[in-house]
Amino acid sequence: MKRRFIVFAIIVIVMLSIAALISPGSYINTEEYELDCSKDKVINSIKKFKEKNTDFNVPERYNLFDGKGDSNDYWYHVYFYFKEDSTIAHAWVRQVDFEPTIIGLVSIKINSDDYTWKLINKDFSSEQNIYQKRRFEDKIVEPIINDIENN
Repeated sequence: MKRRFIVFAIIVIVMLSIAALISPGSYINTEEYELDCSKDKVINSIKKFKEKNTDFNVPERYNLFDGKGDSNDYWYHVYFYFKEDSTIAHAWVRQVDFEPTIIGLVSIKINSDDYTWKLINKDFSSEQNIYQKRRFEDKIVEPIINDIENN
């Protein structure tokens, strides 16, 4: 009986490990914010937000520019700079068919001069993860939602 349990436990662990390696999606740890409007409206609102709040624009020396990587890219990538602690947030905007548009918070570059990105919902401690998501919600997502609702 004990031997069967051990064999069963090993099989489960192996299967879970394989599932984690082949899990679907490019951004499986992303924190998603759903907006009930078109992708174009969200992107325009982000552009207006960055025009009004220039401190959130990533300095050019980092070569991080908003937009699609190429014509086949499913995601419109956006970057926000948090001047108070020199961090950069990477997010994307995507809409599939007629579904709501999603803003996905992907990762944070803690020290903007470092080349390491930390994935949201994966690489941060629980406390730091909550902080990063709340800051993004309060400073980025809420103003964008307010702009969309008021226009």
